[in-house]
Amino acid sequence: DLAARFHTHVARALQLAEAAVAARPRDPQAHYDLGAVVALHASYVATVEGKILGAFRAARRCYDAHERVLELDPSRKDAGLIVGMYRYIISALSLPIRMLAYVAGFGGDKARGVRMIEEAAGYPGEGRADARFALVLIYNREARYDEALGVLTQLQRDYPRNRILWLEAGSTAVRGGRAADAERMLTEGLGRLAADSRPKMFGEEALWHLKRGTARVALNKPAQAAEDLRFTLSREAR
Repeated sequence: DLAARFHTHVARALQLAEAAVAARPRDPQAHYDLGAVVALHASYVATVEGKILGAFRAARRCYDAHERVLELDPSRKDAGLIVGMYRYIISALSLPIRMLAYVAGFGGDKARGVRMIEEAAGYPGEGRADARFALVLIYNREARYDEALGVLTQLQRDYPRNRILWLEAGSTAVRGGRAADAERMLTEGLGRLAADSRPKMFGEEALWHLKRGTARVALNKPAQAAEDLRFTLSREAR
């Protein structure tokens, strides 16, 4: 039932967006809306339905729509999120797959892709939060941990009830070799976890303690680390 509702509403959104582009072919907002709904559909097909090839056509269409936004209005940096993400992803693929992507009309260039996402993260639009979350992933992947922590600090200010931001900040600090900061962030986050009555993901408590235990190992606090790691083993988790 949920899947049927999604497909019903995404089809209606696409119908409205296509009508707007047909009526106003040089309106950047119309092209932005079209790209946004097609991107949502592509993401759903690839992740929920697991149909990577089935999402390819939609991915190309949303890429083209948001490139068109930037052609019509270069100041619309929010359109750079989708274009930049695809550029970054394609740059990380193997050479044969990159060549196929170029033939299909996608662009590469890692540095340019990251720069476009950074500009989208600074643009006061509805995609700013999405761009910042994307930067957290990219900065971690590129071992730019201090920059990832800077973005996470901004997100924590914007979403103070999102305890997972503290988990990710602590995990990022562990990756970056900042064990003392990681222990502090994770301890604060565990307090938020204890006070939060909302549902928890599978194995969440164990994951929090695993991360803090890892930081405490790096800090040479064996007794406290062992306490965290034993807690992890005592819970149902991966």
